[in-house]
Amino acid sequence: MKEDQEKELFSKTEIYERNVQKIKAHNILNSAHIIFPYNQKKLLVPDKAFWLDITKKMSSRDLIICSPNALIDSQPEIAENQCLITANEFTFKYWEEVKTYLVVAGITNLMIISSDIHLSRILRDFSLVFKSKRKDLHVGIKTIKIANSFWKMVYKIREIVVSLLPFNLYKYLGERM
Repeated sequence: MKEDQEKELFSKTEIYERNVQKIKAHNILNSAHIIFPYNQKKLLVPDKAFWLDITKKMSSRDLIICSPNALIDSQPEIAENQCLITANEFTFKYWEEVKTYLVVAGITNLMIISSDIHLSRILRDFSLVFKSKRKDLHVGIKTIKIANSFWKMVYKIREIVVSLLPFNLYKYLGERM
């Protein structure tokens, strides 16, 4: 068990270092597009059309930040040093990691891209992580509406339950899964 934890920590450190090097390779960075897929029952799995829509609006001074889950079906056609793949999937930890990259890059313009299923949790965790820097950030939100279905309703209920958990329990469960 301890060996697995050490391997995971090394992996996260390696990912962090690789991302910092990508950031440092740029002279100036303007903004970051932060993507939150919703892969449960394939409700929002970024595909080629999704990436094309985002990348055609980007400049060479923009970054895409996403989790490995966002790359399951396809990858964006963008320069390698403009795409940061995070080590964390859990929303709160994801935001903590993203915050370090934004600080290193000096980026204050963000575009949050999410499904309508879990946007409220994303924004809640964002507010917690960036509570002292919130006024310095310019945040845009692109919400992708997911068609109504049985599974969308199930996951909307799940998100409501998760949002009602005490923060410490939420954080503990998120770190364990």
